Amino acid sequence: MKYPKGPVKPGKSLTYIWIFTALLFVLAGGLYLDYDRNRDSRTSAEFAGQSGEEAQSEGGIPNWVEVHGEMPAGQYFTLNDEKGEPVQWTSIIVHQGDEFITANNRRFEVTAVDYTNLTAACRFIGVEEMAYYTAWDEAPVASLFGKEDDATKIGVYMTHNDESYVPTDGTESIDGRGGIMEVGDTFASALEKTGHQVTVSDNHHDPHDANAYHRSRKTAVQLLKENPDVLFDVHRDGIEDPGYYETEINGEKVTGIRLVVGKQNPHMETNLTFAKEIKAYMDKHYPGLIKDIYMGKGNYNQDLGPRVILLEVGTHTNKREEAEAGAQVFAKGVGEYLQASIGSGVGAAAKTQGKETTAVERKSGSSAAIIAGVAVVLGVVFILVSRGPSRGRS
Repeated sequence: MKYPKGPVKPGKSLTYIWIFTALLFVLAGGLYLDYDRNRDSRTSAEFAGQSGEEAQSEGGIPNWVEVHGEMPAGQYFTLNDEKGEPVQWTSIIVHQGDEFITANNRRFEVTAVDYTNLTAACRFIGVEEMAYYTAWDEAPVASLFGKEDDATKIGVYMTHNDESYVPTDGTESIDGRGGIMEVGDTFASALEKTGHQVTVSDNHHDPHDANAYHRSRKTAVQLLKENPDVLFDVHRDGIEDPGYYETEINGEKVTGIRLVVGKQNPHMETNLTFAKEIKAYMDKHYPGLIKDIYMGKGNYNQDLGPRVILLEVGTHTNKREEAEAGAQVFAKGVGEYLQASIGSGVGAAAKTQGKETTAVERKSGSSAAIIAGVAVVLGVVFILVSRGPSRGRS
């Protein structure tokens, strides 16, 4: 009579293989967490292909010059044309190769920068074509937002949350919550009234230093988890003359808006097209609101998507109430433009709406996923090999 054999105890070699497999899983998880943390916190200089030190010292540029830097409120660059005539002012730290499109659509390139006297020489490139599509005027706006799922999703945040407006706030900077936070909230509320879904972040990114964009990048990534179609980073300028931004829309005093696009990111061209379309729409319906478009060195976290724009809402010497009024007009115009572009299927906002913006976020974990997959496969292979052929009854 034959009796079945009792359970076979696993040998030491199989135990070691199980331990090895578990360690592989732990290693893969650790690699993923480290990769994900580093991805969210990479500096803008790193995305531009430079370390912070290289970005600040190349070409004899003074060490205080930052890729994403801004001058203290009241200090600013004067940008002159070939005749030496001023054509623009900005507190953004200017770099050779920066470009800008003026209110009357004249495009210039910065050819040299004098960091001692805070001036820049520029050459005139030509008049920029601003495409305005007649289809926008014919889009079925009313039918776009019948359902909540149809609404465009917009994210709003403020990298420099200390920025303030002296006439109203009493100072140009308030740690924690400056006047720019009120402007950002007003902008977000006005956007919601146009029928869009808006998520506004009040995260703090103090201090206002070279790493502010490094910190606000985490906020932008958080907002991307809501799958927004558009991201706006709201700022104010720091030039001394309040009249530079002051304008009047429909009889109301408001501050003008500057659109800023980072030149060193894979979405530069699509973000610039998006900014140009916004300006074209505003120029027709709210003329005088858009001050200019500035294309600066760095990326301002705009590598995260094709519709990520930085706004300068007035300057520190403007009244905050006028900045909020300007933000409301801009929100109304942007809301109308987005509806028109999506409704007509024409324009930057209509192309693969809601998909491209989060593409970086979806792809970013692919390397870690591959590592984890390899670890799993190796573990399974070791287990199968260790078992050998199955045992039958004798």
